Amino acid sequence: FQPGQKISVYVFDLRDNGQLALSMMPWDVTMNQGQAQKNISALLDVPEEEWFTGTVRYIGGASSWVEIKVPGGLGKASTVCGRVDKDDRGLKIGRGKRRRVLRLGEQVPVRILRADAVSGKLELTLERPSS
Repeated sequence: FQPGQKISVYVFDLRDNGQLALSMMPWDVTMNQGQAQKNISALLDVPEEEWFTGTVRYIGGASSWVEIKVPGGLGKASTVCGRVDKDDRGLKIGRGKRRRVLRLGEQVPVRILRADAVSGKLELTLERPSS
């Protein structure tokens, strides 16, 4: 970015302290995060060993967003997006400093690291659970 450069952002939250939460993510990913609060309750008690197959929907500098299906009532499933931090240990390859590169649309195995029903935020990981 450069000073004075025009960019497109979306306002997706107005915080209690008056700050705006802005996003450059595609609108469908940003809006899916807004919907997460409705769907996240089914994920609050998921055991740490449970894996989901997710689809990479956005890749940014600090994190990527992966969409997973959330089991719902009457056999229906909806989807939510969760954040995978760029420093996620599950992205390390071997003992070196190389990192796995995620690709848009790629299907990846993820686990739930944290789920916050109040904020609707979902943090995911590709790392195996600690024994």
